[in-house]
Amino acid sequence: MRHVLIVFPSEADEARLARLPGLAERFDLMRVPGPDVAHPADLIRDGWIEDVAEEFGLRVDGVLTTRGEPATTLAALLALRLTEAGPPPLAVRAASRRDETLARLAEALPDHTPRHHLLAAGASAADVPGGYPWQVLPAFVDVERPAPVVADVAALQAVLDDAADRTARADDLRLARALADACASEPPAGLPVVLREPVDAPRASVAGWVHQGEIHVPATAGELGELAVRVVKTLDLDHLVFRIEFARPADGPPLVLDVRPHLGGTGASPDEPLEGLDPYEVALAVATGDPPPRS
Repeated sequence: MRHVLIVFPSEADEARLARLPGLAERFDLMRVPGPDVAHPADLIRDGWIEDVAEEFGLRVDGVLTTRGEPATTLAALLALRLTEAGPPPLAVRAASRRDETLARLAEALPDHTPRHHLLAAGASAADVPGGYPWQVLPAFVDVERPAPVVADVAALQAVLDDAADRTARADDLRLARALADACASEPPAGLPVVLREPVDAPRASVAGWVHQGEIHVPATAGELGELAVRVVKTLDLDHLVFRIEFARPADGPPLVLDVRPHLGGTGASPDEPLEGLDPYEVALAVATGDPPPRS
């Protein structure tokens, strides 16, 4: 019997988990309900992780969440505290940020990284060295916010001046600083605005998992599967499910658009198997440090 702590479970999670054969005989699932706080960064500052560890710590073999940021980072921090099979929290957080992902991929895989510019927090559109048009993207992959394409300085400055955008960036930065405190790492200087060239090309994605440093992608993924493995290694990801989104220009190599690290089954579509396996089955195995069952 393996004991798994599910952070902020959704109704969809409960429904999908209930469909797994023999679940109750194999896993003891414990739930941490969603928080009632102004911002999840408050959880770290207010001792939430310590409270959860005290309540469940002696019984936890793995931690799982299908939520995006900030739940992914919080679950990784819990796994670091409670288990020996969790993903490195700083790597998870960095992979969830487009600015850090682009910076690392540009160094390691320049031919597969879109042209981009990272505009420091508080900077103005006048600091962008041309290159229009740009697509203005949220720094975090899981933030659902419009990503307009701007054609000139005035249009970019209008986006930068948007009050809602400033507020969202400030909230993201709060959690990033709290994470740095929890992991005894250097705090971020600020959360930049991500400008990326608009890519007009067919999209494709590769979903897989990484377990104890061994990266699994579908055998049918071909060139994109090989590139996905290189991306996962570049970002130092481990013990999680992932989905990587690509663009395939007709006149050049494939480009990495987004990396989505997950500590749960949503690395793949809920109805899309991972190499013939239910994604929740894979997520439970990876969360507990066990090899996923073979399809």
